[in-house]
Amino acid sequence: MNHESIAMPDKNVFLAYTILNVIDPPLYNSHPLRKRTTKHFRKFEEKIFAGSKNIVLPNIEVYALTLNEAPDLSKRKGLALSSHVKNMLIYPSDYLECLVDFYRNTDFEKFYQKILPEYKAICDELQDILDKEKIHKDLNDIWEIKKPFTKDVVIPMPLEETQSGSGPYIGDTAYQIIGPPFGYLSIESIIHEASHPRMDRFMTKKLVEEIKKKRYLFGHVLANPSYPPQYGKNWIACFEEHFIRAMQIAFFEIETRIPYMLEKEKGYHGFSFIREFYDEINKYKEGKKGSLQDVAFGVLERLDKTYKNRTVPKIYRPDI
Repeated sequence: MNHESIAMPDKNVFLAYTILNVIDPPLYNSHPLRKRTTKHFRKFEEKIFAGSKNIVLPNIEVYALTLNEAPDLSKRKGLALSSHVKNMLIYPSDYLECLVDFYRNTDFEKFYQKILPEYKAICDELQDILDKEKIHKDLNDIWEIKKPFTKDVVIPMPLEETQSGSGPYIGDTAYQIIGPPFGYLSIESIIHEASHPRMDRFMTKKLVEEIKKKRYLFGHVLANPSYPPQYGKNWIACFEEHFIRAMQIAFFEIETRIPYMLEKEKGYHGFSFIREFYDEINKYKEGKKGSLQDVAFGVLERLDKTYKNRTVPKIYRPDI
């Protein structure tokens, strides 16, 4: 069967997450494989960068996708890396050293082959769901994609946090690295992570200068104590997150849950403008005039009209 969305194990990504879990052991283990993996590889902690315990490796799992499968781990040739991915990979030489050293100096390969049947079973269950739900087509239709990605590759990652992940794209492949729980509960995470490459490629590139002009708005978001720290230095990422979350609520949420979800995104997750984004997207959904790009411009105009005469909280830094 020619799958448009493929759920599959990825050895390199599993290797990257193994390293992350050894460096920063989880406070809790949301999946049995995470507990087993962390416990097994703690004895190899000193194999990571000569035992340094203060390593920060943001997005090393994305870097792992740009390499040939272990044990090769050489850089894949001819990759067309998006600016989004390039920005995520700021220490590539350190990343490669870390991945190669850990792979060679531990029994990672033996351990991975042992747990692979269990890992594949997770993927097989997700593949059945993806084939049934046609998420790839729904996402392309809703995001109005005329030249879609060749495929979506879903990489379930039991070593990731609950309902967390990332959504990079490399060339014409969009990846969704998603954490547990798996099964039908994964759909929400898949939709979210698959929306990132679609918005980045087909919308954000055209909007980036206009978004930058309204960067003062970021100060009002940063004033929300619940706003996630991982987005704390990037107004463009903040805008994109607002838009994607509002799109999910408008197009994929059960109507009776929408008020709850809007309040959750604003109060619990800290996305202060979620109501404005949702309102503009919902109006477009009902009327279908213009395009989603027009909706994004409309959101910026609406926010600017509301906040331009308000004092920007001191937490805001103009260099952001």
